[in-house]
Amino acid sequence: MAIGLWSAPSFAATLDVDGSGQLRGAAGVNVGGTLYDVTFREGTCIALFDGCDEASDFTFTTRSDADAASQALLDQVFVNVLGLGNFDTDPEFTFGIESTTQGFAYTPYCANCFPVPGSYNAASHAYNEHASADRIGFGVLLVLLTDTTQEPTQVFADWTVAAVPIPAGGMLLLSALGGMAALRRRMKSTV
Repeated sequence: MAIGLWSAPSFAATLDVDGSGQLRGAAGVNVGGTLYDVTFREGTCIALFDGCDEASDFTFTTRSDADAASQALLDQVFVNVLGLGNFDTDPEFTFGIESTTQGFAYTPYCANCFPVPGSYNAASHAYNEHASADRIGFGVLLVLLTDTTQEPTQVFADWTVAAVPIPAGGMLLLSALGGMAALRRRMKSTV
């Protein structure tokens, strides 16, 4: 449940911050014109991404798309928000990150990309660093060994396409149509 919510005019992301001040994810993160929800999760790629062994296990399946998602994390999610938290300056306020100096949020995008099948997957990562410029990078995950619960600087970013809400005008139209249908039924029953 989101305790703190924040969005700025330049983007639509709404940060999900729990009662202890931990950034758990965000809703409405704009990646290339499509809105996504992201949740930070700890564990292994295998456990978190349906086996982590097929392209269909991931929301993004190319490096350029995963890099765009990582950049969106840096631009829209790992930000300092007065009264909510310094999620850019202090990486340890992100769920799963225990380091005060750096944090990596992995967005896996490719299963079995390397010569040893079933062993190595590729991931883009958003590198959120306290003392210098944040950046995106490319990483290789040894699927059988990478467990972010054992790594104080690493967490997985789990992305889903955001549900598109019906605009307020659309809800008003649906209500009006429903009312008209009910009125018509009532008029027919009295005839």
